Amino acid sequence: QEPQPPREGMVRLNFQLSSFANTAGYPPESIITMDNNLIILVSCVGGATIEELQAKKIQLLGSQIRLLMDWNLLVQSGNKFYTTFPILYNKKIEYLRNLLTSSAEIIGKYLVDDINSLKNAFEERGQSGYEFSTLFSYILDELVWREFAERNIRVKTPLTTAQPFWTGVLWAIETPRQFMMGTTAVQKQGVTFRFNWNQHIGQQVNQMLINLDEFNLLLSEFAENGRIQTPEIISKFSEYQILKSDGSFIVPVIEEIGVDKIFTHCTAIAENIASRFLQVIDFEHLQKELETMNALQAFAISYHEFMFELMDYCTESGMVVKPAVFLEPEKATVNDLASLIMIIKGNLPDTEKEK
Repeated sequence: QEPQPPREGMVRLNFQLSSFANTAGYPPESIITMDNNLIILVSCVGGATIEELQAKKIQLLGSQIRLLMDWNLLVQSGNKFYTTFPILYNKKIEYLRNLLTSSAEIIGKYLVDDINSLKNAFEERGQSGYEFSTLFSYILDELVWREFAERNIRVKTPLTTAQPFWTGVLWAIETPRQFMMGTTAVQKQGVTFRFNWNQHIGQQVNQMLINLDEFNLLLSEFAENGRIQTPEIISKFSEYQILKSDGSFIVPVIEEIGVDKIFTHCTAIAENIASRFLQVIDFEHLQKELETMNALQAFAISYHEFMFELMDYCTESGMVVKPAVFLEPEKATVNDLASLIMIIKGNLPDTEKEK
């Protein structure tokens, strides 16, 4: 049976928190993990009064409730408080993942030719092995979102005076995946350093990203000159196998124009995925099954889970090969991360760091 909400102040604290959001600094997860805010939020999933929370011996202050409401994590209706984001216990996440495993297989079969064309384009450049990270970090985690936006499905909306801290979707899962991935992007002057990572190489990733000034200089020089000229930057990123000694890139540079074959293949794959994903998932039905507040929450959660299901399908079917650094993360050093990196030359807004 599905685990029930906690009683008498007891709560599971091993939830995986995820968000797809625009933020004005701190993400909403940072507020949730403060003090005993997570206990309060889990206890308010079905609605709870202050008296009911106190009866469960949950310690809370008026300032906590105010903070959680200001951050749009709690809303009040009558004398009850309700958590605004879904918490998916095992029964719900199992249902969702089973649904998306089937969907990934259906959609994945339509991608074979396009992914093979992408692999051939990388081989022509002498850059084999970048298909995996390109599929996840650029196609699934960037271009498909653009396709959704063109269809007026926008999860990350601009910040407003009513929502000044964050906008988007947040959710919690009781049992996280054993293999999770994400994308970090550093953007400057229309050039983006996109980096595919997973939770097992966090130390190496942080070591690489510790000095954003170096990345800003790298991207600015490339935007202005087409190659890197500062000796110190060349030396630093040559060690990472990102740059050659002459200041040109070893890792792929994808220019978002029609004559770039890799870009055209990536956009074709993204269009295919977006249109088919919207066809195979009934988001109003999914909203009821997951008990989310609206269909947009159900959409964002299901697409994030779908990304991993599709990557699993493409890997298991041999369409892409998982990078060695993901297969043996315990042996990875910062100099092994180049296979997870790509440079995108486009017209994107400047941000220091996006996760």
